[in-house]
Amino acid sequence: MAKPTSLMRIALASVDGAPADIEANTKDMLEKMRRAEADGARLLVFPKFSILGATAGDLARSTVRFPLYRAVKQLAEASGECMVAFSFLFGYSEHFYPAVALAHRGRLRSLLLPEGTRDPENDTPFRARSTHFLELVRLAHPFRLERERPITLPGSQVKLAATLDTSPENARRLCSRGAALIAHMAADPACALWHPSRLVQRRSAEWDCALLYANAGGCESTTDAAWGGELAAACRGKLLALTPAFQQDAYVTLAFNPSAKAVGDKIPPLPGRDSKMPYAPLKGPLRRQWCEEALTIPAQALAQRMRRIGVKHVVVGLSGGLDSALALLTGARALTLLGLPRENLLAWSLPCFGTSSRTRQNALRLMDALGLPRREIDLTDSVTRHLKDIGHDGRHDAAYENAQARERTQVLMDLSNMHGGLMLGPGDLSELALGFTTYGGDHMSMYAVNSGLLKTAIRLMLGHVADTTDNAALRRVIRGILRTPISPELLPGGQTAQQTEQLLGSYLINDHILWLFLSGWRMQELAKRLHRIHGKTYTRLELLHMLERFFRRFFAAQFKRSCMPDGPRVLEIDLSPRGGFAMPSDASAQAWLDEIRALIHKEEQQP
Repeated sequence: MAKPTSLMRIALASVDGAPADIEANTKDMLEKMRRAEADGARLLVFPKFSILGATAGDLARSTVRFPLYRAVKQLAEASGECMVAFSFLFGYSEHFYPAVALAHRGRLRSLLLPEGTRDPENDTPFRARSTHFLELVRLAHPFRLERERPITLPGSQVKLAATLDTSPENARRLCSRGAALIAHMAADPACALWHPSRLVQRRSAEWDCALLYANAGGCESTTDAAWGGELAAACRGKLLALTPAFQQDAYVTLAFNPSAKAVGDKIPPLPGRDSKMPYAPLKGPLRRQWCEEALTIPAQALAQRMRRIGVKHVVVGLSGGLDSALALLTGARALTLLGLPRENLLAWSLPCFGTSSRTRQNALRLMDALGLPRREIDLTDSVTRHLKDIGHDGRHDAAYENAQARERTQVLMDLSNMHGGLMLGPGDLSELALGFTTYGGDHMSMYAVNSGLLKTAIRLMLGHVADTTDNAALRRVIRGILRTPISPELLPGGQTAQQTEQLLGSYLINDHILWLFLSGWRMQELAKRLHRIHGKTYTRLELLHMLERFFRRFFAAQFKRSCMPDGPRVLEIDLSPRGGFAMPSDASAQAWLDEIRALIHKEEQQP
């Protein structure tokens, strides 16, 4: 047996594969285990549910259940002197529990279940060293089924707690039971200006322990998020290791002494937020860093989606406005990440009844600036013929407007099929919240790269690109787009006939309302906050009427969000029905509107 020592080598590893590809994920994990063993590591930590993928969802309850258990057996039997910590969804008596597995010297040493897990057969807590003959026992060496607790690492005197839950309550419980080292197997989606380094460093200082962090990455789905796969370690406030986000084949080893009492590094303060745009830092270096990360996340998510489905082209319809400009830039970045040529970026201008000369020229100049050939399809004749076919009389009604948006979507999707590409959706989070999308038109795409971004965030990001690019032509056209009034341009006259913020209200206010609402603010406090921040521009009564308009539209538009396409979350808020924001399409807004009307009535009674 190795001589006990407090100095140890630790390894952290992400997994590259695909959700539900147990064979590929297990193969990658076995390779990392061999690597850690060769490096002399005492402990190797994998992210949450790496065998199947943290984003596999209910697939864990289906056919893959027993292949998953066989992979657990394979990993356990391959373990050597290096203890391996991994996790999976453990099924017992038709129930499933998130379990942490610890493997050492060819066997599964322990299977740790969350505190409070109960035996479904008799509604009693699972007992330590349970002798139940569970399904997994038939596929792996005998092991102990226990509640989550610290265990002593072999060959050392250090107590380790491997966990999926690092809530303050659980961390305090584990530390009180003697844990000097907490290994967090995480599944945290990428988010602009969210840094594992700060999280790990701060928590290790607060809990007076060493903290390891392994985040889900390359084997996850990009349905609603991008996954960074970051690996980090800190000891009592001192950051010891950190890998960058989106690094393929991420792996790191470090040697440290968890019992050391050295003073840690200075923990960087949390960034100050812009009061009017609370998702973004104040102007300065952190704002620029935030913009870069917000540009990177959707590009990485798109690149991963393209790898998975085997497409090498992207198709974008350019309107000459903010959203489609950012979608085009995201497509260009994704192609760079994949090592694909710029000519694989296929962009079209699709003018129709409401397209203005200004936006059309914006679109064409944007193609020029990126070195793309000018492609344009005038939809006027095809939409006119369609309206005639359905017996439309030419009135400027919803059918007249939406036929243009739906024809654009059909053309772009058909072009994508023709060129073997992926059609990118430019629709943003603000439009989704307000229902300002044409159902089956711009509402739909093959990958919605902007669906995690507010309109005001897109303005900041494009401004950052214009300020930092070396491409003078791109700088000029983006600044021209930023000066162009926002309009759907579905009526003759373009921006003079329709300006979006005259219809919906200021995007700055609407985005702030959405942020506060999804952050859990009560209506009365939300209204006070809006007036405190925007009171110099709008009266309290004007802001209350904007609140009322927002909630009317927000509730009425849920049916569009219930079937929104895949797209990555970028900010700390999200409206995806698959986990970002759960809401029935038929929910009533009455309670919210009643509260707002009461505030309006109170304000109107003021002398």
